[in-house]
Amino acid sequence: MSAPIDENGGAEAVSEDAHRANLQEEVDGNLNQEMDTVEAVEARDNGLKSSYNGGNGYTSNGTREEGKEDDADEECNLNKQNNVATIDKTNEESNSHSEVDKEESSKDGDIGDQEGFENSEEYESGEEGGEDEEEEDEEEEEDDEEDEEEEEEDDEPPMLKYTRIDQLPKTFFTKEPVSSVLIHEACFAFGTSSGLLHVTDQNFQTIGTIRARRSPILSIHTDGTHVIAASIDGTVLMAALNDLHSTLAFDLKTAVYSVVFNKNYKDTKSFIYGTKSGKVVMSTTNWLGTRAERVIAEDSGPIVKLEMIKSILLWISDDGMTFYDTRTDRIITRLKKTNTDTPAELCWPRVSFPENGLVLVGWYKHVWLIKCDDGSTLESNFKLSSAMSSFSRPVVEPHVAVESEVDIDEGIITGIGSLKGDLVVLTVNDLKVSEPPELRIINSVTLEETSTDEVILKGYKQLIANDLFLGEFAGAKTQFFIVCASDGIVAEQLDLQGRFDWYLQRSRYLSAWEMSEHLISKEMRCNIGIKQVENYLEDDNWQQAAEFLSEVLECCDPGSFVMEKWEQWSWIFIHSKKIQFLASILPKSGSKILPKSIYNECLKYFLDNDEDLFLHYTIEWVPTLYDYVDIEQDVEQILEISPDSPVIRRALANVYIRTDEPIKAVPHLIHLQSPHTIELLEKHHLLSKFVNEIPEIIKFTIGEDEFQNAPLEVIGEDLTPIVDLLVQQRHEISPDRLISLLNSKELQIVTFFYLKSIAVVDAIMSEVYETELMELYAELVPNQLLAFLKKAQHYDIDLALSICSEKELYPELVFLLGKVGQTSKAMYLIIDKLDDPDMAIEFATTHKHQKLWDIFLEQGISKPRFIKAILQNTGTLFDVNILKKIPQHVEIEGLKDSLERIMQDNRLVRVMHEVILSIIEDEGKEKAQVLDDLRWRGKYIELEKWYKDIIVLSNGETKSLDS
Repeated sequence: MSAPIDENGGAEAVSEDAHRANLQEEVDGNLNQEMDTVEAVEARDNGLKSSYNGGNGYTSNGTREEGKEDDADEECNLNKQNNVATIDKTNEESNSHSEVDKEESSKDGDIGDQEGFENSEEYESGEEGGEDEEEEDEEEEEDDEEDEEEEEEDDEPPMLKYTRIDQLPKTFFTKEPVSSVLIHEACFAFGTSSGLLHVTDQNFQTIGTIRARRSPILSIHTDGTHVIAASIDGTVLMAALNDLHSTLAFDLKTAVYSVVFNKNYKDTKSFIYGTKSGKVVMSTTNWLGTRAERVIAEDSGPIVKLEMIKSILLWISDDGMTFYDTRTDRIITRLKKTNTDTPAELCWPRVSFPENGLVLVGWYKHVWLIKCDDGSTLESNFKLSSAMSSFSRPVVEPHVAVESEVDIDEGIITGIGSLKGDLVVLTVNDLKVSEPPELRIINSVTLEETSTDEVILKGYKQLIANDLFLGEFAGAKTQFFIVCASDGIVAEQLDLQGRFDWYLQRSRYLSAWEMSEHLISKEMRCNIGIKQVENYLEDDNWQQAAEFLSEVLECCDPGSFVMEKWEQWSWIFIHSKKIQFLASILPKSGSKILPKSIYNECLKYFLDNDEDLFLHYTIEWVPTLYDYVDIEQDVEQILEISPDSPVIRRALANVYIRTDEPIKAVPHLIHLQSPHTIELLEKHHLLSKFVNEIPEIIKFTIGEDEFQNAPLEVIGEDLTPIVDLLVQQRHEISPDRLISLLNSKELQIVTFFYLKSIAVVDAIMSEVYETELMELYAELVPNQLLAFLKKAQHYDIDLALSICSEKELYPELVFLLGKVGQTSKAMYLIIDKLDDPDMAIEFATTHKHQKLWDIFLEQGISKPRFIKAILQNTGTLFDVNILKKIPQHVEIEGLKDSLERIMQDNRLVRVMHEVILSIIEDEGKEKAQVLDDLRWRGKYIELEKWYKDIIVLSNGETKSLDS
């Protein structure tokens, strides 16, 4: 994605100073020509001693030279106790920088807040831009317009938005090209090519401005409480962030490319710097103010980068990356550079700290993710008891390991950072920049670029790779500061408000509405949703418009505003004849009920144009939503003209039911032959008002086909609800009247089930109808007639005999004959018609008449089935001698088995009798023995007692005196 901003020329090129000249010569191939930095700096700064308070009177280690004490005191205003130079923060030049008119500097404009650079205004070219630059600007403007057209086609907003830095002093990026940048949570610091160090807070509010010699500041570092900066001429400035008025300055007498504070600077008073000649030097100031230096290491090529990671010192040179333990003064590990052809001085490495203990290093076209652990965490957790306190603590070995590596295919890395775990890289096309820099976001898992933005910096074509800086600040939201010599831009992740505004600018109201639920007021969100509805209508998409309109208005709080919108849009749909879309979204309940006229208009439209939808909405809408009386009248008029309109009639019946007028709905339901008619009659107790219609209701409820073809059991199950209702209403609807109606309509089946149910629930009422019920049993279910005859008591028995005789229902006839005393006739029927010996035996047993047994034996002795029954019952019901009466030569089925059973039974009976006799004999013997013992046993009598209590009469009898 491109972020077009017109290039703004006119900034002072960094190449005009000694730093840029030096680097440009090396780009041209003059790598072997090194300048004597210390002599060049002294010669160049010879006339600047009055404005610069450091450098004179000091040796290379920072101590004052002999013989120059007085001059130094006069020129530098030294603090004699600390032997350091003090710089007054409030000089005229600093004041002029801190009081910049920001309205004038705002001419550079602000980058589009909504979509990166897409909506930014054009910027005026600088005073130093020539005609060629104007032509280039015009070409870039054309390219920018094309880019803007491409951006408008994007489906999603960009990940980052960009704004130009305009809070710095007016002369920055023009008269004061930026040569180094520090972005830290404690402060922001900007070093310029003229030796100016400007320190601000996170909001770019000036903390202080310090002027060093007029040579580029190449390195700035802070430990959170102090800031240190180094110029290429060897000048080092140090100050406390809370007291920039007092600044320490050192002249190191050598070209310095990088500087950092040592760990715990407040206690150690030491810092480390890297020189052009490849030395890594630790400088320490003792309590007397004397500075001592110690060379830690010496590499080939300049030390272009220094970083402190707790106790681990990282320096980078042409030899690669070196990790050094400052506690043990030994090298932990070295990592070789991947590109051996390009000197480190021409392509500086970039370092970022995404997390505690992790280091990101981007160098040329390669990225390392390195884990660094100096062991301080383990040491702090190691505690000794008082008894062991004399022993020294164990030294935990520091650890450095490469977690992962990534190659950047296109471009040279000029800045590195991280965003939510993903890699953020600032790249340029070559060491000499000819195309706009690109800010890329690379997925840390897939290593695919998820976002690429062109960053149009002013005067970017005059830059080299080392002129660009990327600083990361993790505040309330992560920000990336893209700074070069002539321009500065802040990139930050597009927040919800930014994404919302981006959608609004492109009339993407749907996306804006979906994401703004908790971002803006409900009323404002409603208006945005309505704009999306208008978009749908422009595309003639009424259905989508209606569905979304409902969703939008339902999200609004009830009130006059939302009701006004509902009414407004309802009439728009009505007047546009799009009522079918409107009706589906109209509120059906709750507090957002619209005027009845809107619902009436919809129903009348459907009544004329779509009967099915008319029926649907009379069911879905409660009648209170519309004027149902008006609708009922309209429908009644239509039915008078066109009675064969079942859909409309069904809708009218539904309206009557829902408006508590079910009695008006019943005729329409009967006309429709609705199976739900009986349910309505039962629910509202209306059956007695439609007695004459009951047969018709039953017929269309059950169905003619079922009456004709279905089994009686099925018909009975389906009739159960109707019959139950009729039985419940037996006191309101006379059974005589109902039976007459049913029989007249040939519904005897219904009469049968009706009377049968009455007999169950009301036996007294059913007595009158037992004869009719008996006839229905004989007609419909003759197999159940016998059970009814045995149970019932009030039917016409003569009629029953006649019907059973006519229909040859012999079991029923046998029962009836037995009931009227004609048992002999009944027995003959059993033997002659039914040929059922078991039934004959049961009948004879039940009536206990010897004549019946004689008939049974006389008539049955010649029938094989009866003979078999006689044989089976010989010994129980019949004497064995009966076998002599069986005619000879009669074939008897199962005769052999029967005889064997008889003999077996006799044997069993004999054995049983013998056992019983044995038991009785044994028990008799026992009782006889007891009796015999009692007879021979003597008796003891107390004569005195008997004598007192009884008297002996003359006849020898005794008598009790008590009596």
